[in-house]
Amino acid sequence: MLPVMVKFILILLVMLVSACTTQEVRSAADIQTAVEEYLAQRGDLFLGYLSIKVDKVSYMDTHAIASVSISAGDDPEATMRMVYELEQNSGKWEVMPTQGIQESGDDMNTGQTAAPGLPLGHPPTGGSSSELPPGHPPLNEQPDP
Repeated sequence: MLPVMVKFILILLVMLVSACTTQEVRSAADIQTAVEEYLAQRGDLFLGYLSIKVDKVSYMDTHAIASVSISAGDDPEATMRMVYELEQNSGKWEVMPTQGIQESGDDMNTGQTAAPGLPLGHPPTGGSSSELPPGHPPLNEQPDP
């Protein structure tokens, strides 16, 4: 009787581990699909020329943060890493709008701040926005017709 019970418990344990592993793989594929669908909605990207790869995903209930590599198909060294926040709605993962953050390193830190008037992740410009380069005409004058 004992060997039968041990076999039964082992079978249940294997099934449980297998189900958990399958769910994780399916979720990663669902995240990949959600990111590709989100990027396809943009009119300024030619997805046929890009390689999009989800490198890392952190799950938090119905939310996820995905680190994504986007590279040019003809130049794999031209790669940009972005972080997207996703939410699961009705069983489907969706990228939350305006949440793409260009990564500056390998960690998935989304707490970046931006200088006033610059997009998130933009390097400092080195001066105030009211300064003009030497020789630049004043902005308030009208050009001669």
